[in-house]
Formats: sequence, C-alpha cells, structure tokens
Amino acid sequence: MGRKRDAGKQKAVEPAAPARERKRRGIGIEIRDTEMEELQTAVIEPQYGLAHVPYTVQWKEGSLSKMAAAYQPELYYEKMGAESMIKANLALEKVVYKPDFKALGFHKMLEDLGWGAMMEFQGNKNGDIYLKSVLEWMSTLTKDDGPTPPKTTTLTGMVNGKPATMSFATLKQLAPFDSKADKFYNYVKENDLFLHQKNLASESVMHRELFMLEKGEVTMKRDHLKPLVRLLFSFVTANVSPRVGDKSMLRLWEIPILYAILTGEIKFSFRHLVLLNVWRCRNQKGKKLTPHVRLISALLEKQQALLPKEKPYNRPHIVYRLSEVCLHENHLYKQTKVWHKIEFSDKAKLKILQWGKEKPSQGGMDDLDSSDEELIRRKRAAGELGGEGSSVRAEELVQYEPRHSGYSWGVFDDEMQARVDSSRPPEYADWELWQKAIYDQGTRQDVN
Repeated sequence: MGRKRDAGKQKAVEPAAPARERKRRGIGIEIRDTEMEELQTAVIEPQYGLAHVPYTVQWKEGSLSKMAAAYQPELYYEKMGAESMIKANLALEKVVYKPDFKALGFHKMLEDLGWGAMMEFQGNKNGDIYLKSVLEWMSTLTKDDGPTPPKTTTLTGMVNGKPATMSFATLKQLAPFDSKADKFYNYVKENDLFLHQKNLASESVMHRELFMLEKGEVTMKRDHLKPLVRLLFSFVTANVSPRVGDKSMLRLWEIPILYAILTGEIKFSFRHLVLLNVWRCRNQKGKKLTPHVRLISALLEKQQALLPKEKPYNRPHIVYRLSEVCLHENHLYKQTKVWHKIEFSDKAKLKILQWGKEKPSQGGMDDLDSSDEELIRRKRAAGELGGEGSSVRAEELVQYEPRHSGYSWGVFDDEMQARVDSSRPPEYADWELWQKAIYDQGTRQDVN
C-alpha cells in the first residue's frame, strides 16, 4: 500500500530550464539543429556583485560585434524576429535580361567597372538557397581586416562547427567579380560611403548628374531622380546595395553608387561593397535585412559549410526586365516594334530604342500604335501640330537614348546649346523644370 501524502505538503515541481536551454519559439529557424551548447566561454560577472540575480545580456545600441561573443548568435536571432519576418526581409539578387539592360546602357556602364560577372551571377539556377546555414553564418560572423584592408579583410562565420570565410579571394572563386586590375578601383572608407559622401565626390556634381531639380530644390525622393536613374535605382537596391521595403526615398550612400555606375568617376569594387553590406547589416540593431542571400548561399555551398540534411528554401529568380520593373513599380509601360515607352507616376516620360533595332528615319511616322496615330491625325487636322519635320513634339513620348560610352546631363558647347534652344516649341516656357530637362536632353541626343 502506498504511503499517504501529508496534507500540508505539495507535489515537488521540477525547476524550469534556463532560457538558453529551452527551444526558441516563434522563430522557426534554429541556430543549430541540435541542442544549443552551454555558453561556458562567456565569463560575465553579475551586476553590482549580486550573484543571486541572473544576468541577462541586453543589446540596446551599438554594434553587435561589440557585445560578448558568446551571446552574439542569440542576440542576432532576436533582432531578426520570426521566420515569416526573416523570409520577408531577404534581399534576393535579380537576374539581368540583357537586351533591356543593353538598351538602357547599363550593361556597358557595369562592364566598364569590371562588374560583368555580377550581372551574370545567379547562385543556384533553380532558385534554391540555404537559409538556415546563411543565418547561422551571419549570427557568428567575425571580422579580421588583415594588414592591407579591404583587400585582406575577411568575414568568417561558423556553420555546424565549420568555419566559412568571405573575402576578396573567396568571392573571386565564385565568379570573376571586379575584372579590372586592383589599382583600377577606389577602395573607399566605410564612413565616407555611409556617412560622408562629400569626401567621395562633389555633392553638387552628383546631384546634377542624378536629379532633375537644382540642388537646393532636391529632396531624397526617388521621383526626383532623372527617369533613367530611377530604373538603375531599382537594380542597385536589389544587386549592389540591397534593401527591401519602401523604396520611395533614397539613402545617402546610394547617391555615390548611382553616380559611380552612371559616370565611372568613382570606381567601386563590387567585392568591397559586398563585404561592407554584409558586415553592416549583421551588426546594426535596427537592420533585419539579410543581404546578398544567393551569393552567401553559394559561398557556403562551395566551402561545404552547410547544416547537415538542410532542405533548401526555393525562391525563384526575379528577372530585371523593363516590363516587369514597370509593373512592380506602377509605371505605365508600352513596347512597340522599335521603342520601349515608359510613363512614371509624376508623368515624366522615357522613350528607349530597343536593343538591336534601328531608329526610324527622320520625319517618319515612327512605329506608334493606332491610338497614337489617331491622336496625331486629329491634332494635325485641328491645326494644333505642324507638318513633317516640325519641332513640336507634344504628340509623342520624349525620346531618350542613353549614351553607351558615358552618361552626362552636364554643360555642352555654345553651338550645341544654340541648336537646343532653337528646337524648343512655344509651350516650352510653361513647362516644369524636369520636363524642360528631359526635352533638352532628348534634343541633344538627336543632334549628336
């Protein structure tokens, strides 16, 4: 017969396991597949000598890399949030559709920087990424600048106890990124890129190249960029300086990157930008972004630093094609036999000659669709438009053919300016400043 329990006694309750031993709930993606190891490497004295008070690491501000190394993985996962949030904040590189990229002039601009391999890189062609491994690597990342940074800088993380390193050398093993000689590139300081852009180039020069308005009137709105630059911005924020979410406003460091691609005046190393982006995203408390996901996943796979039996997470590639970009960003897009025609939300218009197509002869009807032709006929019948060869161009989108050997909205010689002035229609005086800028640039392209 069993022993009776005393009325005054309660059943013994097992003490709760320490928080670090309990399985993380809500995140869905574990730092390790096995039970998390005891954090014996961290020797941290309790605050104020109160040994009976449990010590909890709190990351309130500053860089994650400055926190106790043993606690950095947990703090990284805490900032990244639940699995759904992690997946929503993946910056996945786009695949370039070459004909459109060449028509815009972007292909030549990136080739001139030695970034051809960046345009070709896809990671796993079927879209698979190793998300758990990427996150574990990011959570354990350390940085060693070596004797001559950034060329000797290494970012090393652990995946299932195995180190994996990102560096200029290991990135070159994936693809021939930065195909120019080392001395070709400008290895800029991190603070100059992210905080003090004026140390890289004149602010007024960069604004004149990128924006439609004068410097004093410019805000950081994407809609204030010149039309062609807006399309480049869509690519830069996916493949070069990744971010997700609202892209209606520019970030300061995106200005010199856009300027560098368009003009070639700053010769950034793509590999250097990748190292800066990865380290910055990992260590900033407010940044939940995982950058260059396909690149990191390919790096870990090549170095055989993947979690055992990890099932790949499939995310099909998004293609940078003009029709897709315009659909995603709510621009009006129309493709005719010869032209790409785009109208932006602020009514700015862009007309790009398709790659491999010849420009219609001067004074011809072009390849406008039937609705455009009917509109022109009606206006001509009403006497609103001049005859063939007229300088009035209100019936069609502004023609803009990017220069494949460079890009400039700068100052032209007096003869060129005189020809531009003489081609302006009477209603030019009533146009907005950005409309005048686009029209004049189209005229310059016509007379070149």
